Amino acid sequence: MAVSTASNKCSPENGEPSAEPDAHKSKERVVFLTGIIRSFPIPQFAIDRNHQVILWNRALEEFSGIRAADIIGTNQQWRAFYNNERPCLADIVVDGAIEEQLSSWYHRKYSKSKFADDTYEVTDFSPMMGSEGIWLHFTATAIRNEKGEVIGAVETLEDISIRRQQEKQQTECNGILRKGNWELTDDLIRSLQEKETVLQNIDYRIKNNRHNIASHHSHMSICITARKKSDEEMKRIVISQIEHNMEQFLILIDQIRNPLQAILFCLDLDGAESRQKIEEQVCSINDIISKLDKGWLESNKVRSFLQRHYDIDKNLLLGL
Repeated sequence: MAVSTASNKCSPENGEPSAEPDAHKSKERVVFLTGIIRSFPIPQFAIDRNHQVILWNRALEEFSGIRAADIIGTNQQWRAFYNNERPCLADIVVDGAIEEQLSSWYHRKYSKSKFADDTYEVTDFSPMMGSEGIWLHFTATAIRNEKGEVIGAVETLEDISIRRQQEKQQTECNGILRKGNWELTDDLIRSLQEKETVLQNIDYRIKNNRHNIASHHSHMSICITARKKSDEEMKRIVISQIEHNMEQFLILIDQIRNPLQAILFCLDLDGAESRQKIEEQVCSINDIISKLDKGWLESNKVRSFLQRHYDIDKNLLLGL
C-alpha cells in the first residue's frame, strides 16, 4: 500500500513526522475564523484571559465609532459602552461568571442562556452609543482550550432600542386601555347605580302612593260611615221633632176643646144676652183649632213621606 508523503513527512534529523503542516493548518484556521468574525454583520469583540481585546469586528467599529487598531491590545473595551471604567459582560465571563460580580454590575438584568453553557445574557442601557444612548442586548460566552480552560470570551451586541420603544409604547397603550376600561367600568357602574336609585325611588313612590290611597280609602270609608251615621242621626232628630210637635198639637187641641165645651155648656145655662158674643168667640177659637188639626195632618204627611223615601223604620218613628 502506498503511503502519502503529504501527511507523513519526516524530519531529516530524527525521522519523526514534521509539525510544520499542523501548525500551518492551525494558523490558517485562526485566520479563517478571524476573517469570519471580522466580516460578521453583528457587532462582536473578543478578549483573552488577561482581558485584553484580541478582536474588534467591522460592525462594532461602525457601531461604536472606535477603530479596531485603537482598541486591540488594550483592556479598554468598556469605552464603547460606559462613561467610566468597569467590567463588561465578557470580562465577568472570563473571571468565571462569579455570581457576586454579575449581581453587582447587572443587578436583575442578567440571565444564564438556555441554549449554551458558559453563556450569559444582559439587557442594559448604554449611554455612550448613539446621540442619546441606546438599549443593548449583550451575549457573552467563554472560549475554552482543549483542556477545558477558559482562555477568553466573545461578546455579541444587539441594538434593541426600537424593540424597547415598541414595548414602552405597548405598555403605555395597555395602560391607557386599562384606564379606559376602568373608566368605562366606573361609568357603567355609576350608570347602573343611578338607575337603581331611580328604580328605588319609583318603588318607594309606588308603595307610598299605595299607602296614601289605602289611607285615603280608609278615611273616606270612615267619613262615609260617619256621614251615614250623621244622616241617620239627623233623620232621627227631625222625626223626633216632628213626632214631638204632633203630640203637642194633640195636647193643645184637647186643652182648647175642653174649655170650649165647658163654655158652651155654661151658655146653655146663662141668659141670651151675651150668648151671641160668646158664640162668636167660640167660633173664632174653633177656627184656630181647625187650623191646628190641619197642621197635624200636614205633619203626618211629612212623616209618611220620610218613611217611604228615606227608609225610616215605622217602629223607630213610633218609638221616638
